[in-house]
Amino acid sequence: MRRCSVVTASTRKAVEKLSTMTYEVDGRIARITLDRPERGNGITFEMPRELAHLVERADLDPRVHVIALSGNGKGFCGGYDLRASAEALGRAASSAGQGASEVGARGADELASVVAPDGSALDPLVVAANHDPSAVWDPVCDYQMMARNVRGFMSLFHADKPVVCKVHGFCVAGGTDMALCSDLLIIADDAKIGYPPARVWGVPTTAVWSFRIGPEKTKRLLFTGDCLDGREAVACGAWPASTPPPSSSTRAPKRCSRASRACRSTSW
Repeated sequence: MRRCSVVTASTRKAVEKLSTMTYEVDGRIARITLDRPERGNGITFEMPRELAHLVERADLDPRVHVIALSGNGKGFCGGYDLRASAEALGRAASSAGQGASEVGARGADELASVVAPDGSALDPLVVAANHDPSAVWDPVCDYQMMARNVRGFMSLFHADKPVVCKVHGFCVAGGTDMALCSDLLIIADDAKIGYPPARVWGVPTTAVWSFRIGPEKTKRLLFTGDCLDGREAVACGAWPASTPPPSSSTRAPKRCSRASRACRSTSW
């Protein structure tokens, strides 16, 4: 009992410091809402870590039977916030003559306040050097950085309780990692979902597209980088059904409510 109370206090403190999303418990439903609408809910280094904290909090909460994931603003998630990353990496590269700790402290704040040792895969100087077009790209360094984001996204996949994700507006690039790691999708008819970065950077980091829609349909999307709207996604068998945009906001709560009654509070 004492151990449980310590974990709860720790996660409560983490929730109070959220910078990329909000969290609330509404009856049996834990609502996680991406909350960077001014940047299309763009992903920063901090977002996957906050997501994992909140999924763990919901898993441990005996009141919660289901997790509802959504995005604030015009769309669910537009992928990684490349503008913020480029600005931070550019400043880190231009400040290479400064002390690593000074640059690292500022870069860590700009790249989502992730605390990491100087010279690590999360050090802005290291990341900037690895993105220098004239230098040799280090895939292991990139893996060490991205793997930490993947672990955050996959917390949805491994959650003890069912996760229902509402997709509206747009769900592209890294945003699909979170959506497809959820158990159920409520997608609006006119929502756009896909992975355009496949044209430049290859396959998605979570690699769950084929798990969700099969290898042939996955190849069709990832070889082209095309996006599907809600109706097309249903037609190709990606999801059971889509909803008109106005009703997607009401369909998701209803689906969550039904799931919360069907599922036990401790696990599936």
